[in-house]
Amino acid sequence: MMPCEKKCCDETTSEASQAKSSPADASPIENIVPKPPRRKSGPKKGMVTACQHTDLPLYALGMCNHCYHKYGRTGMATHCSHAGNRKVYAKGKCQSCYINDYNKQKRREKKLAKKQAEQLARALSTPAYAV
Repeated sequence: MMPCEKKCCDETTSEASQAKSSPADASPIENIVPKPPRRKSGPKKGMVTACQHTDLPLYALGMCNHCYHKYGRTGMATHCSHAGNRKVYAKGKCQSCYINDYNKQKRREKKLAKKQAEQLARALSTPAYAV
C-alpha cells in the first residue's frame, strides 16, 4: 500500500489500482473518442405514446399529427367569427377561418405579382424615345 499521490486525503491506495488509472496504460481510442451520453429511461425520443398510431411520426404531446389536431388542442379561437365555440388552429383563428384568410392573402400576392410582371413587360416593350 502506498499513500495517495494527490495528498488530498490520508487514504492509501493499492499499486494495482494506480496502475489501472495511469494514462500511459489507457488505450489511445478511449482518449480520442468520447463516450455518448447515457439516455434516461422511458419512452424513446420521437415515439407516439398518447394515441394508437404508433407507426406514424410524433407531432406533439405524444400524438401523431391527426390525433393532436383532433384531441390534443384545448384553446379556443379568439380572433374569428367562431370565437369561443371552435378550437384554435393558428393566429387565434379556427382552422376554416385561418385557411380562408391564408388563401385570400395568397390570391392577393399572386394577383399583385402578375400585375407587376405585366407592367414590367409593357415598360420593356415600349421604346424609351421616339425617332
